[in-house]
Amino acid sequence: MSEMGKLRAPHEEDYLSSSRFVPGDRAFREVLSAALNWPWGQFDVGMEDFLGDNERRGHVIHEAFAAIANSHIMSAAAAIHAPGNAAMVIAKSDPPSRFHTSAWVSTTAELLQLVISSTQHARPAVYELLIPVDAGLLSEAAHKAGFRRITRLAYMSHPLPVRARRANLRSDLRVITRCDCGEEVFERALADSYAQSLDCPELTGLRRPREILASHRATGDYDPALWHVALQGNEPVGLLLLTRLSRQRAMELVYLGVAQLSRGAGVASTLLHSGLDRLGGVSANTLALAVDVRNTPARRFYDAWGFCVTGFREAWIATPAGTKV
Repeated sequence: MSEMGKLRAPHEEDYLSSSRFVPGDRAFREVLSAALNWPWGQFDVGMEDFLGDNERRGHVIHEAFAAIANSHIMSAAAAIHAPGNAAMVIAKSDPPSRFHTSAWVSTTAELLQLVISSTQHARPAVYELLIPVDAGLLSEAAHKAGFRRITRLAYMSHPLPVRARRANLRSDLRVITRCDCGEEVFERALADSYAQSLDCPELTGLRRPREILASHRATGDYDPALWHVALQGNEPVGLLLLTRLSRQRAMELVYLGVAQLSRGAGVASTLLHSGLDRLGGVSANTLALAVDVRNTPARRFYDAWGFCVTGFREAWIATPAGTKV
C-alpha cells in the first residue's frame, strides 16, 4: 500500500477541502512529487537528489498542500523558498481525467492561495510560477488565485563548446570575475542593467540588487570564477553570471545584462566571449538559458551565437506585499 493509501480518503464531493503536509509527514514526498508533475513512483527514485540539491543551495520547502479524493492526489502545490526574498511555486498542471475541470480549477486555486498566504513562515517579495504552454487549466487556477501572467519564456541551449564569435569585441573593456572584486561592483552592474530592460520588466523594483544576486547565487553550483563583470575604466557596464548544473552535466547562463547607455555596443559579446574562454575544462555538455520572448535584441543576440529554442513556458508572479522597494 502506498503512503497516500494510509490517509483518510474523503468522499469525492468533499475534495474541495485541502490538507497541509510538512516534511515530517509520511505522505509529504508523494505530495511534493505530484506538485512537481513527476510520473507516479518517481518520488521514490529522485526525491533524495531533489531535496539534497535544494538543501545545498539554501532552498527550503516548509510545507506542501494537496487535495485528495479516494486516496489519490487530485491537485497539489508547494513553494520552494530561495535566498534573495523569492520563492518558486510548483503545482500539478493537469487534473485526473475522472474529475470535473471546473472543480479542479477551483481546488487548485485554493491550494495556490494557501501557498502564497501561509503565515507559518515569512513571505517573500515575489512568488514565481512557470506554467507549460499547454496547461490552460493551471493558468485559469493561477489567475483565480491572484497570480498574474507577465510573459512567455523561451528556453534555449547550445552544445558545448560554443564557438566564440569574434565580431563586436571591445578591446577597451576589462572583464574580471567575482574573485577579483567585491559584491558592490556586481550590485551596481545589475542595477544599471535593469534600467529600461526588456527582460521581464515587471520584476524591476520588487527586490534589491543584493537579494537578486543572492537568488542567482543559489542557482546551480555557484562558482565565483564564473561570475563576470565588464569594466570601462572603473565603471561596470555589464555582467554575465554562469553556473554549473552538475547533475545535468550542463552550464546555465543565469543572467547577462548590459547598462542602458552601453547596449548594442559589443559589451554582451565581449562578456560572453570572455566567459566561454574561461570555462576551460568544465565538465558539461550544454549551455542553457531562458529569455523573455519580448526581448527581441536578446533573442537576436543568442540566435547569432547559435543557440536554439528547446521549449517555452509561461511566467506568472504573485506579489503578496503589493509594494516595490
